[in-house]
Parts: sequence; structure tokens; C-alpha cells
Amino acid sequence: DANVFNNETDLEKAFKNLRTDEKLKKKEKKALVAFADKFTTCTLNPEMAAKMIDETPDITDGFLIVEIAGETQKHHHTKTCKKQGPDCRFGMPKFPMWKTILTKPIKG
Repeated sequence: DANVFNNETDLEKAFKNLRTDEKLKKKEKKALVAFADKFTTCTLNPEMAAKMIDETPDITDGFLIVEIAGETQKHHHTKTCKKQGPDCRFGMPKFPMWKTILTKPIKG
């Protein structure tokens, strides 16, 4: 579908404004959130992961996605993160948020 995000021009404008450090309009923010929600998940459920990539999911794909996510996107405590005490200095584990939010750096 050529118009996946209801208004591709808002998404294009959002990415352009991010590159040029211009303020995003409300509809551009909504387009970015829709984009993130379409292509990211924190699920480790193979069936749900498979549905993210195809309307007619193959559970084998879901198991592969979950395996790759577990190997590459999961924090494993090491000496580095416990250097300053028994707790992880990076604050892991962190729980997922209920909804996608956009954040911006604090200047100054």
C-alpha cells in the first residue's frame, strides 16, 4: 500500500525537519509515532512478532525474530554494568512504555 501512514507527506516532512533541526508540527509527530509503531515492538511472543511482518504470519518467522531479538536487543549484566555496586548502573531491566512518545534533548 503506497499510503501506509495515511499521509506520507507528513512523514517525509517530519524526517526532513528532524534532519534540519526544525520544530515538528503535531501531524508530523503523529506520522513519526505511526512509523515507529509499525516497525518496532518489544514482544517476545513469536505469533505476535510474525504478525508484525506479514498479514498471513508464519510462526517460524516469529520464532526467528524472537531469537534474534533475544541475542541482540536484550541487556546481559556484565562487570561493566555492575562496576559501582551490585545493581546495574544502567538501570536495567527497564519496562516498555504503554505508548510511543517522542522525546527531544534538553539544550543547555
